[in-house]
Amino acid sequence: MKYDTLKFAGTPAFITALLICSGLFAQGYTIGHINTVFSDGLSGKRNITSDIFYPQTLPEDIGAEGVSSKVKFPVICFAHGYMLPTSAYLNIQETLVPAGYILVFPGSASGLFPSHKQYSEDLAFVLGAIDSLAADASSPLHGITDASRCLMGHSMGGGAVFAAANMQVDIAALVSLAPLNTSPSAIQSASSVKAPTLIFAGGNDCITPPEKHQLPIYSFSASASKTYLLIKGATHCQMGSHNSLCKFGETMAFCNDGISEEEQHLILNRYLLPWLNFYMKGDYDAGLEFDSMIRSDISVEYLRSRPLVSGGDQCDPIF
Repeated sequence: MKYDTLKFAGTPAFITALLICSGLFAQGYTIGHINTVFSDGLSGKRNITSDIFYPQTLPEDIGAEGVSSKVKFPVICFAHGYMLPTSAYLNIQETLVPAGYILVFPGSASGLFPSHKQYSEDLAFVLGAIDSLAADASSPLHGITDASRCLMGHSMGGGAVFAAANMQVDIAALVSLAPLNTSPSAIQSASSVKAPTLIFAGGNDCITPPEKHQLPIYSFSASASKTYLLIKGATHCQMGSHNSLCKFGETMAFCNDGISEEEQHLILNRYLLPWLNFYMKGDYDAGLEFDSMIRSDISVEYLRSRPLVSGGDQCDPIF
C-alpha cells in the first residue's frame, strides 16, 4: 500500500496553553499526516480515500530492559458533516492528535445526495481496516495503534456513527457533535449502542435543533454511561473550524449568532479531552476532572445517566 506523507502541523498556542495548564497531556506530539485508500480488495465495492493524522513520536522508546518499543495510541474514526471536508475539523485534529490520538477521516459520502446507510457501512469498514496499516511495516502507523477504538462525528456524520456502531465493530466509546437524525434513524440506532456515549449540542443550533435531534438520540441511547452536554450559545457549524459552506447554510436558515468560535472550541475541548482520556486511556483523574467541571460550569447544561467515576455526584440534573 502506498502512502502520501504530508507536512506536519503544529498546535495553536491557545490550545497548547489550555492543555498544558489543565494537565490533559504532557507530550505535545507534533502531527503527522498521510492520505491513503482503504479497499475491500477484489470486490471493488469500497475504495475509500482517507486522511489520517497521527502523533509523531521518536522512532523508538527504550523499555526498562533496553528493548525498543513504540508508543501506542487509541484510534478515532471521524465522520464529517454534509459536504464538509477534512479541513473543516482543524480544531479536532489540532486538539486530539497532540494529546495522543490517531484520527482517521474517511472521505466517503461527499456528494450532493449521500446515502447515510452506505456512509455508516463505510465508517465501520474503515475502522476495521486500520488494523491493516498497523500490520504494514511500510506504514507510519506500523506498531503505534492501540486496540482502543472510537467512533466520532459531526452533524450527518454524528448521526451515521450510531448505525456504524451496530455493524460488528468493537468500540470503547462514541462521541457525537450536534448529530443529525439520519436515515436509517440515528435515534433508533442509538437504542442498540451500549458503548459509553457523549453527545454535544449547541444552544443556538438551528440546523439540527437539540429537541429534534440530540435529545431524542440521548433518550433512546442504550448506553449505561451516557452524557448529553449542551453548550450555551453554541452553533452548529462551530463544532468544527470555520467553513464558508456551513456558515452559508446557517445564514440561509436564519440562524442566530452565538458565542465566538474560539470560546465554543475551548468549552468543547474542556470536556472532550478528559472524557476520551477516561474511556480510551483509563485515566481515572480525567474522569474526576470531567465530573468536577460539569457540576459547576455555567456555560453548559447537561443530562447524564451517571457520573464517570462511581461514587461521585448523582445523575441527571433538571435544566
